[in-house]
Amino acid sequence: PHTSTTKLPLVFIHGIGIGLYPYTNFLRELNSTAGVDSKNPEEQIGIIAIEIMPVSFRITNHVLSRQDMCAEIDQILLKHFGPDQKFVLSSHSYGSVISTHLLKTPSIAKRIGSVVLIDPVSILLHLPEVAYNFTRKKPKRANEHQLYYFASMDMGVSHTLGRHFFWNENVLWKKDLVGRNATVSLGGKDLIVNTEAVGRYLSDQPKSVLANGYSDQDPDLIDVNGSADKDATVRMRGGEIIGGKDLEEEEWKSRPWGGSGIDVLWFKDLDHAQVFDQSSTRRRIISAVRAYCEE
Repeated sequence: PHTSTTKLPLVFIHGIGIGLYPYTNFLRELNSTAGVDSKNPEEQIGIIAIEIMPVSFRITNHVLSRQDMCAEIDQILLKHFGPDQKFVLSSHSYGSVISTHLLKTPSIAKRIGSVVLIDPVSILLHLPEVAYNFTRKKPKRANEHQLYYFASMDMGVSHTLGRHFFWNENVLWKKDLVGRNATVSLGGKDLIVNTEAVGRYLSDQPKSVLANGYSDQDPDLIDVNGSADKDATVRMRGGEIIGGKDLEEEEWKSRPWGGSGIDVLWFKDLDHAQVFDQSSTRRRIISAVRAYCEE
């Protein structure tokens, strides 16, 4: 239960898989300090973890429509939180689709504070990678066979994606996050999402920056070879020249979490959902969630 009077509760929506079980450590650690559950009721963040049965490898009814899903979740929120309680919204993978619907439903969106999206599939959904990698790609590597056999071929998942998944309804644009803080966690070896494209889109990097991380309105660009802008170089304040394109592409990956606007957490060696496997990687996401709950 949500016992804190100074912190916001959390709503969590899982991804395609076996339901909520893979997330138990993550959810438990949200209310833990150094691995020990806090006894202080003011530290206890209430969590509503919604299980979506049609994508949880169950024999069940088909997934609800966008409108019905939002209406059902709204009833849950009203029952447990009341009509005026704001909350932090977090989701993983397919759960980002439902999060998108909630963010686009005015009666619910006004109660959503900050957002934490982990391996989201809804951002830049118009690009081909998500649909192709999940439903059409022939598996070759071990992780691809795992995805194909245990996820893509499940009859509930196949029906959900084949008959109830429309990119124009499910896509999340950066403008949809305006007015609230958001953290997006991405894995560099994600076999479903083009995380490089998503990260660049969210980070909104300028085309030219100074090498020490500061940006000028009119940076001192040097076109050494008379080539196009993408090959331009950047002069440091001390005069040293380095490649501007490489700097632009890499800076957002190591940018520290700020807690304001849109933040990207980049895990370069992790595949889809692997961020939940280790406490060290879970901790970065938990820190963001806890910070948002204290707003």
